[in-house]
Amino acid sequence: SGKVVALKAAREEVLRDEGARERFLREGKLLCELKHPGIVRAWKLARQGDVIYLVMEYIEGETAQDRILRGERFSEEEALEVVLQAARALEYLASRGIVHRDVKPGNLMLSRDGSVKLLDLGLAAGGREEGETGGEETSGTAYYMAPEQARGDAVDQRADIYSLGVSLFHMVTGELPFEGADQREVMRAHIEKRLSSAALKERSFSPLLAYFIQKMTAKDVEIRYQEPGELIRDLEEKLKGFKEIREQGRVTRRPAKGRKRRKGRFR
Repeated sequence: SGKVVALKAAREEVLRDEGARERFLREGKLLCELKHPGIVRAWKLARQGDVIYLVMEYIEGETAQDRILRGERFSEEEALEVVLQAARALEYLASRGIVHRDVKPGNLMLSRDGSVKLLDLGLAAGGREEGETGGEETSGTAYYMAPEQARGDAVDQRADIYSLGVSLFHMVTGELPFEGADQREVMRAHIEKRLSSAALKERSFSPLLAYFIQKMTAKDVEIRYQEPGELIRDLEEKLKGFKEIREQGRVTRRPAKGRKRRKGRFR
């Protein structure tokens, strides 16, 4: 048909590890079932000889993590737009009873057409699943892990919202909110420490950005957004106001017809 696709093949070590192999197969089957513009598509899970592979949508672009690693910072509006699109994908997963459990900048693909795609459902599970506190499944994800997941408690869609909030912080600052000597130290920080208003103010965050980060990363799950839909509605409302204010600012700065504009300032 001439369509360009991407192939994701299971590495040899994945095939040897029963748990890793099961995660690969589970992700493949899940992606073949899911149909949402904010989630990378897959059409076929197959085996050829000793190789298991997944035929997937080819996306021209890069991940949010790629940009961060280049030293680039997202503007507040741009980062909130990424979060909004990711939240729509999470809302779809939640409607299917699925918790992603690995939301992070490396799993947010920024397409060249401006759309955002959620990647890697290898750790996805049904709602209220028990978290993992050690072993391979938490490798590389501790920096974004919700406190309840770090404790090994049952997790739901609010854990994904927390991870998305940490990703928001990382995108606009280029830094992680909590670090440590090892994975367990980082997870302990997510359980015990919080992003205070004073700490966010020191970084010159706008009140709007600070509001979203604090609410999304609240340690108490009851204070957090309770579902992606609630986050989406709040983001849409606040971003609309943000854009209206920006446009009004452009209009008020426009010099009156027939008047000279003084260099360096607007009348």
